[in-house]
Amino acid sequence: MLSIRDVMQLQEGERVTAVVRRHASAVVPGFLLSGVLIALPFFFLFPLVHTGFIGAVIISLSLAAGLFFALKTLLMWDANALIATDRRVVIVRQKGPWDRHVTEWPLYGLTVTVEQHGMFDSLFRTGNLSLLGAGASTPAVMEHIAQPERLASLLQKLRPGQNASGFKLKEL
Repeated sequence: MLSIRDVMQLQEGERVTAVVRRHASAVVPGFLLSGVLIALPFFFLFPLVHTGFIGAVIISLSLAAGLFFALKTLLMWDANALIATDRRVVIVRQKGPWDRHVTEWPLYGLTVTVEQHGMFDSLFRTGNLSLLGAGASTPAVMEHIAQPERLASLLQKLRPGQNASGFKLKEL
Protein backbone atom coordinates (compact mmCIF):
# COMPACT_ATOMS: atom_id res chain seq x y z
CA MET A 1 0.00 0.00 0.00
CA LEU A 2 1.10 3.55 -0.72
CA SER A 3 2.93 5.19 2.14
CA ILE A 4 3.34 8.95 2.01
CA ARG A 5 6.76 8.65 3.66
CA ASP A 6 7.98 6.53 0.73
CA VAL A 7 6.96 9.16 -1.80
CA MET A 8 7.76 12.48 -0.17
CA GLN A 9 9.40 14.07 2.84
CA LEU A 10 7.13 16.50 4.68
CA GLN A 11 8.77 19.81 5.45
CA GLU A 12 8.79 21.34 8.92
CA GLY A 13 5.22 22.35 9.82
CA GLU A 14 3.74 20.97 6.59
CA ARG A 15 0.56 18.91 6.86
CA VAL A 16 -1.25 16.65 4.41
CA THR A 17 -4.72 18.00 3.64
CA ALA A 18 -5.94 15.42 1.10
CA VAL A 19 -4.98 12.11 -0.50
CA VAL A 20 -7.07 11.46 -3.60
CA ARG A 21 -7.23 8.32 -5.71
CA ARG A 22 -9.23 7.42 -8.77
CA HIS A 23 -12.93 6.75 -8.23
CA ALA A 24 -13.75 3.18 -7.19
CA SER A 25 -15.60 2.62 -10.47
CA ALA A 26 -12.23 2.87 -12.27
CA VAL A 27 -11.28 -0.58 -10.97
CA VAL A 28 -14.48 -2.25 -12.20
CA PRO A 29 -13.07 -3.40 -15.59
CA GLY A 30 -10.06 -5.03 -13.92
CA PHE A 31 -12.22 -6.77 -11.34
CA LEU A 32 -14.67 -7.92 -14.03
CA LEU A 33 -11.83 -9.54 -15.96
CA SER A 34 -10.59 -11.13 -12.75
CA GLY A 35 -14.06 -12.41 -11.91
CA VAL A 36 -14.45 -13.96 -15.36
CA LEU A 37 -11.07 -15.68 -15.11
CA ILE A 38 -11.90 -17.01 -11.66
CA ALA A 39 -15.48 -18.11 -12.44
CA LEU A 40 -15.03 -19.45 -15.98
CA PRO A 41 -13.39 -22.77 -15.09
CA PHE A 42 -16.24 -23.61 -12.74
CA PHE A 43 -18.71 -23.49 -15.64
CA PHE A 44 -16.64 -26.14 -17.37
CA LEU A 45 -15.60 -27.97 -14.21
CA PHE A 46 -16.80 -31.47 -15.12
CA PRO A 47 -15.35 -31.54 -18.65
CA LEU A 48 -12.05 -30.07 -17.38
CA VAL A 49 -11.77 -32.53 -14.50
CA HIS A 50 -12.64 -35.35 -16.89
CA THR A 51 -9.60 -34.49 -19.06
CA GLY A 52 -7.30 -35.14 -16.12
CA PHE A 53 -4.00 -33.34 -15.71
CA ILE A 54 -4.54 -30.84 -18.56
CA GLY A 55 -7.90 -29.80 -17.11
CA ALA A 56 -6.33 -29.28 -13.68
CA VAL A 57 -3.62 -27.12 -15.26
CA ILE A 58 -6.24 -25.02 -17.11
CA ILE A 59 -8.26 -24.54 -13.91
CA SER A 60 -5.13 -23.60 -11.94
CA LEU A 61 -3.86 -21.16 -14.57
CA SER A 62 -7.23 -19.47 -14.88
CA LEU A 63 -7.56 -19.08 -11.10
CA ALA A 64 -3.98 -17.81 -10.77
CA ALA A 65 -4.46 -15.30 -13.60
CA GLY A 66 -7.72 -14.06 -12.08
CA LEU A 67 -6.13 -13.56 -8.67
CA PHE A 68 -3.10 -11.88 -10.26
CA PHE A 69 -5.24 -9.37 -12.19
CA ALA A 70 -7.38 -8.63 -9.12
CA LEU A 71 -4.30 -7.97 -6.98
CA LYS A 72 -2.63 -5.89 -9.70
CA THR A 73 -5.78 -3.81 -10.19
CA LEU A 74 -6.08 -3.13 -6.48
CA LEU A 75 -2.40 -2.28 -5.99
CA MET A 76 -2.25 0.02 -9.03
CA TRP A 77 -5.40 1.81 -7.84
CA ASP A 78 -3.86 2.32 -4.42
CA ALA A 79 -0.43 3.39 -5.69
CA ASN A 80 -1.69 6.16 -8.03
CA ALA A 81 -2.60 9.15 -5.93
CA LEU A 82 -2.66 12.91 -5.64
CA ILE A 83 -1.36 14.18 -2.31
CA ALA A 84 -2.20 17.77 -1.39
CA THR A 85 -0.45 19.49 1.47
CA ASP A 86 -0.80 23.04 2.69
CA ARG A 87 2.29 23.98 0.59
CA ARG A 88 2.42 21.72 -2.48
CA VAL A 89 0.75 19.11 -4.62
CA VAL A 90 2.36 15.74 -5.37
CA ILE A 91 1.08 13.36 -8.05
CA VAL A 92 2.24 9.75 -7.82
CA ARG A 93 1.88 7.59 -10.93
CA GLN A 94 2.74 3.92 -10.59
CA LYS A 95 2.82 2.10 -13.92
CA GLY A 96 4.40 -1.12 -12.73
CA PRO A 97 6.16 -2.62 -9.73
CA TRP A 98 9.40 -0.74 -10.47
CA ASP A 99 8.08 2.21 -12.49
CA ARG A 100 6.99 5.13 -10.29
CA HIS A 101 6.83 8.77 -11.40
CA VAL A 102 6.43 11.49 -8.79
CA THR A 103 5.57 15.04 -9.88
CA GLU A 104 5.55 17.89 -7.40
CA TRP A 105 4.46 21.53 -7.64
CA PRO A 106 4.23 24.32 -5.10
CA LEU A 107 0.71 25.69 -4.69
CA TYR A 108 1.83 29.16 -5.69
CA GLY A 109 1.23 29.66 -9.40
CA LEU A 110 -0.67 26.39 -9.81
CA THR A 111 -3.48 26.39 -12.37
CA VAL A 112 -6.25 23.88 -11.72
CA THR A 113 -8.80 22.83 -14.36
CA VAL A 114 -11.73 20.46 -13.89
CA GLU A 115 -13.15 18.49 -16.83
CA GLN A 116 -16.25 16.30 -16.83
CA HIS A 117 -17.25 14.39 -19.95
CA GLY A 118 -20.38 12.42 -20.64
CA MET A 119 -23.21 10.89 -18.73
CA PHE A 120 -21.01 8.64 -16.57
CA ASP A 121 -19.10 11.59 -15.10
CA SER A 122 -22.34 13.46 -14.49
CA LEU A 123 -24.07 10.54 -12.77
CA PHE A 124 -21.17 9.55 -10.54
CA ARG A 125 -19.79 13.09 -10.07
CA THR A 126 -16.37 12.09 -11.37
CA GLY A 127 -14.00 13.88 -13.70
CA ASN A 128 -10.44 14.82 -14.56
CA LEU A 129 -8.33 17.32 -12.67
CA SER A 130 -5.59 19.04 -14.70
CA LEU A 131 -2.75 20.73 -12.86
CA LEU A 132 -0.31 23.09 -14.54
CA GLY A 133 2.52 24.40 -12.42
CA ALA A 134 4.25 27.71 -12.96
CA GLY A 135 6.78 27.31 -15.75
CA ALA A 136 5.49 23.86 -16.81
CA SER A 137 4.59 23.27 -20.44
CA THR A 138 2.28 20.28 -20.11
CA PRO A 139 -0.32 19.70 -17.42
CA ALA A 140 -0.50 16.63 -15.24
CA VAL A 141 -3.93 15.06 -15.36
CA MET A 142 -5.42 13.01 -12.55
CA GLU A 143 -8.12 11.05 -14.33
CA HIS A 144 -11.46 9.75 -13.12
CA ILE A 145 -11.45 11.13 -9.58
CA ALA A 146 -14.50 11.61 -7.38
CA GLN A 147 -15.75 15.17 -6.98
CA PRO A 148 -12.90 16.96 -8.78
CA GLU A 149 -14.51 20.37 -8.26
CA ARG A 150 -14.33 19.87 -4.50
CA LEU A 151 -10.60 19.15 -4.72
CA ALA A 152 -10.11 22.14 -7.02
CA SER A 153 -11.78 24.44 -4.51
CA LEU A 154 -9.65 22.98 -1.70
CA LEU A 155 -6.48 23.66 -3.71
CA GLN A 156 -7.75 27.16 -4.47
CA LYS A 157 -8.25 27.84 -0.76
CA LEU A 158 -4.80 26.49 0.12
CA ARG A 159 -2.97 28.64 -2.41
CA PRO A 160 -0.91 31.48 -0.94
CA GLY A 161 -2.39 34.91 -1.60
CA GLN A 162 -5.96 33.65 -1.32
CA ASN A 163 -8.59 34.87 1.05
CA ALA A 164 -11.19 32.65 2.71
CA SER A 165 -13.63 32.92 -0.21
CA GLY A 166 -11.08 31.53 -2.67
CA PHE A 167 -10.63 34.68 -4.76
CA LYS A 168 -7.11 35.81 -5.51
CA LEU A 169 -6.04 38.88 -3.59
CA LYS A 170 -4.78 41.80 -5.64
CA GLU A 171 -1.07 42.35 -5.38
CA LEU A 172 0.29 45.87 -5.67
